[in-house]
Amino acid sequence: EPVLATIAFMAIIAELGRQSIIPADAMAYVTSAFYILPSLLEVFSPETTFESFGFALSPLGKLLGGNFGAIKVSAGVFLLVTKLTGKVDLGLAAAAAVGVLNCFKVAASADETGIEKPGIIFWALIQSVIAILAYKGAIA
Repeated sequence: EPVLATIAFMAIIAELGRQSIIPADAMAYVTSAFYILPSLLEVFSPETTFESFGFALSPLGKLLGGNFGAIKVSAGVFLLVTKLTGKVDLGLAAAAAVGVLNCFKVAASADETGIEKPGIIFWALIQSVIAILAYKGAIA
């Protein structure tokens, strides 16, 4: 069963990190990879995950599944950029940028899903402001 194998693998990795067999620095990259890599599949093909559990999705369900994946990508990017740069501000800017890109994806499917574009555009603007302010804070 792939789900059980995945759970076992993640538990083993976590335990190796807890025991410092895998150093804390490396665990930050492992955690980022666990967030980003599988979540990208959910962003671009959310039906793959849900259909593997026997769920058929409507266009709105696919969108929501993709949004959940984008949130996890955003969290992973935040961890990775913060780790690589040592600047939380840059991590926040990168995470917000992922959110902006997801808003573009949502807006592109608005006619199919029934999501109203003005709300998505507004949210993209808010996240853009957050990204810009965080970036400016990091380079100040």
